Formats: sequence, C-alpha cells, structure tokens
Amino acid sequence: MKASERPIAKIIDICSNIPGALENLTYRQRDVLDRLSVCRTQYLGTMAYQCENEECGHVEHRFISCKNRSCSVCSWLPREKWKMQRENDIIPNTQYYHNVFTIPHDMSLVASQNQREVQTLLFKCVDETLKSFAETHCKCGMIGFMLVLHTWSTRLLEHYHIHATIPGGFLLNGIWNEMPTYLFPAKALAQVFRAKFCSGLRKLHRQGKLRFQGYLAELNDPAIFGRMVEACFRKKWHVHSEVSKGRDPEKLIGYLANYVYKTAIDHSRIESVDDSAVEFSYRHREENGTEKWKKMALAPQEFLRRFAGHVQPRMFARIRYYGFLGGGVKNKYLAIIFKQKESEYEGKNQKIHRSSCENIIAESKRMEPTKCPVCAGMLLSPWEQMRRRSAKDPPINNDANSNQYIQQKSCA
Repeated sequence: MKASERPIAKIIDICSNIPGALENLTYRQRDVLDRLSVCRTQYLGTMAYQCENEECGHVEHRFISCKNRSCSVCSWLPREKWKMQRENDIIPNTQYYHNVFTIPHDMSLVASQNQREVQTLLFKCVDETLKSFAETHCKCGMIGFMLVLHTWSTRLLEHYHIHATIPGGFLLNGIWNEMPTYLFPAKALAQVFRAKFCSGLRKLHRQGKLRFQGYLAELNDPAIFGRMVEACFRKKWHVHSEVSKGRDPEKLIGYLANYVYKTAIDHSRIESVDDSAVEFSYRHREENGTEKWKKMALAPQEFLRRFAGHVQPRMFARIRYYGFLGGGVKNKYLAIIFKQKESEYEGKNQKIHRSSCENIIAESKRMEPTKCPVCAGMLLSPWEQMRRRSAKDPPINNDANSNQYIQQKSCA
C-alpha cells in the first residue's frame, strides 16, 4: 500500500516523500518524525487478523502502527481508553470547573527552547496557585484537580497554556464539602500565577538552567532577560474560568481528550500535500470576536518545523494529577467521596484495562474496520486469538507434575 493511497496519513506523506523535510531538527524531533514516517508501512511488519468464524477462516494482514503519542493516526485508541478511565472518576452530582492558565507569547518562545525546564515550572506554578487559594477559600481543605499541558495554536505556533479540570468541592476532615456557585476569582488567580511564574523564571535563569540560541541568543544576557520578564509581567495575564453547567463533565473530559493524545494538528485539518506546500485549515478570530476557519499554506520544511516544535521531551508527562486525585491516593479518597454521595466507586475499571482493541473499537463506534469482508464476522487480533485459545484449553497443573518439577529443581 502506497502512502498516497492512505488519505489519513498526510503527515506521514510529508516525512517520507518530501526530500529534505527533516533537515534542521533536533535528534529527538527527527526520531519521532522517523517513527511517524514508517507508521503502518511494510517497515514495521504486519499483523494477522483472523475471522472468529472457524468455518470462514479468513485471514487479513494489516500494517503495524508506530504507537507514538505524537501520531494522530495511532492516538485514537489510547485516547478512548483515557477518556473512559477519567469518566469513571467523575464525582456524581458535582459541578466541574475548567480553568485555563496562559503565559504571554514572548515567554512561549522562551519555553520552545527550554521545554522541560519551563513546562515543569508551568505545572508547579499552577499547582501552587490553586492550592494557595484553596487554603483561604476552602478552610485549608484538600481539593483535587487534573492539569493538561497544551503548547500550540491552530496555526501550529507556540501557545503554552494549561487546562485545569477541578471538581467543585473539597475534603475537610474526611467530609466532602461542595463549592459555592463559583470556584476562585479569575483575576486574582491570574495575578498570583503571574507573580509565581515570573519569579520562577528569573530563578531558573540565575541558576543557569535556561539556554538560548539563534534569534533568542541575546536572552543569555541577564540584563536583557530581566527586561523581557519585566515587560511580560506588566502585561495583563488572563485565566479563563468556566463551570460545567451547560456542559456535562463528560463533555469536558472529551474536549481535553483531543489534546491528550495528539500533537499540534489532526490529519483531518490537512487539506493537501505536495512537494512545494502543505495546506491546512486554522481558526481565525475576527475583530468582532467571531471565529472563522481559514486555510494556510506552508513549505513542507516550515510545516514540520512547527509540528516538531511541539514534540515533548522524552518521558515528560503532560497530564498530571494533584490533591485527592493524585495517583497514590485517588482510589482511597474517591471511595470516601462516592460513599458520601451514596454511590459506589469501582476504582480502576478492570474492563477498560483488560479489554482488547475490539472492545474499545465497539465502544467508540468503530466496528466496521474489524468486520470480516467475507462473512461479516469479527476479525480477531493475535492477542485476542491467544486469549480465546487459552480460555478453551487451560494449562494442566496437577499436584503430581508440580511435585516432580519441584524435586527436579531442588536436585539441580
């Protein structure tokens, strides 16, 4: 199957078919784009899907995907799993708040050349800001929230901001208390967040943890860097805040799921690809506040430079959980909250973790790709075939064989 015959793999077409498209990129960016360039091709091999109907016996070979979190083709399966897991944690009959913490454009450029340091600082400042407000507004109770990092605009430019999903309540002495009609004042949040972030950025520069090159090389000078931070501090920072009254928490989780397992752009927004330009659609805001979708054409090298600029550093988590939603204490505290809500918290949904790809496809209404073209039965992956065979023929484990094995091992 040629790349041109796969309309959903347009980013892959740019990486694999346009000479020189991967030039002037870092090793990490080239490594990710190299993986994307061989996604669902013969270079990664094939996987044999067999019809569940034994009388049919049809076998279909499919290319293996790269399973990279930056690949928009492979991201739908982990996205659906993550979405189902987060929906399982939604506290019943509770309002959810959606806050967005954004840094100015100049600081986004600083973050583009120091991703790990600045993004870590961004998470830390949002965490400290929300917890400081919880100490005064929630009587020192424990709140819980999830932070999702988002680094791009629809034009693929640097636009660093964090989405915070916050249940409208707090735990105080083991008792769940509902929030009032609003969470925290947005203007006050913006002021505290601005002070913490600018202070942390100056500290990173004094410690020599920030490095600049190219058109930002002058920021290595402490005086110039200080003036840039001061200019950004004088600007008006915005923190968007809304409550999920008109939007169910499930819709908010679905909205964030599109950012979690995707990098910069989805293949559906790419209009055309050729050797001279890549045309894609972007959202443009008019002066009167209305938004329209327009088209933009970039050279393939510039398009990939923008796309690769949002590839995260290796092993960097852009989804983080805090408070009673933290990974080590979430099950304990949510069980307490659900009990007070007269509901039962099931903990980690084992059906999600143990389900095969076919079950997730059924949940996301993607049954057509798994149907047998001969008899319309279900096509089973090799993992599902092995699981069904093991269920039919369980291994023999009688006491005689076990004792004989133990004696042989002890003699050895």
